[in-house]
Amino acid sequence: MDRELFVIAILYVFIYFTFGYFIAWKSEAVRIYYGGSDPGSFFAHIASLLRGEPLLFLLQVVRGLLWAAIAVPVIRMMRGKWWEAGLAVALLFATASSLLLIPNPLMPPEVRMAHLIETVTSNFLFGWLLTILLEIKYPLRRIGIA
Repeated sequence: MDRELFVIAILYVFIYFTFGYFIAWKSEAVRIYYGGSDPGSFFAHIASLLRGEPLLFLLQVVRGLLWAAIAVPVIRMMRGKWWEAGLAVALLFATASSLLLIPNPLMPPEVRMAHLIETVTSNFLFGWLLTILLEIKYPLRRIGIA
């Protein structure tokens, strides 16, 4: 499963930064809030992050693996079809972002809403793809349950 964990981690990092750039970072309010600018392309943005905040990539690798650890028990307890497990994991991951609906003193509403759209969609997609990847390689719902 080592190769699959690597793929899961890379998949999460790719989705995280792609949605972050094309959804959240395209919001002027988000760029102002974080004191950044749009370098003009996704690859320039990633290069800038690699130079300025390289540990951010390692953090996201760890987050991707933690999401996978959360998904495995959910997938295992599902008794329906594979796509039902995928939908359950995707919705679980997407609803984790619901805290962004609550006003807080840390983020202005425009920033919260940009991050809400970014994280609901990216987490949903990651949950769905993660389930597909695990179900293809390791049919988890058929391990240890009748």
